[in-house]
Amino acid sequence: MPRQIVIEFDFGADKKSDIHRVRNFNDSLYYMANQDEWMSFALDQIDKITGQRVTVKSARRLRRVSAKIEKLIEEHGFIGIARLYVVNPPN
Repeated sequence: MPRQIVIEFDFGADKKSDIHRVRNFNDSLYYMANQDEWMSFALDQIDKITGQRVTVKSARRLRRVSAKIEKLIEEHGFIGIARLYVVNPPN
């Protein structure tokens, strides 16, 4: 059964400097999802600043996909700002 990983960002007082970084992160996440057969990231999620949803096509692959997203978070300097949680997709 598919699951969704939601990425939430907790911004500080200077949100404007982070908006461009989040858009770059979303572009990288979209590219990564296109290269990985077990995850998908819809185009309508690219412009979101927080609450991005990544669909994982198999619950067995959830840990691997989460690790890849956490690595991307680290590469973009969002450690401590971004957090992941898993939800069941709406029917």
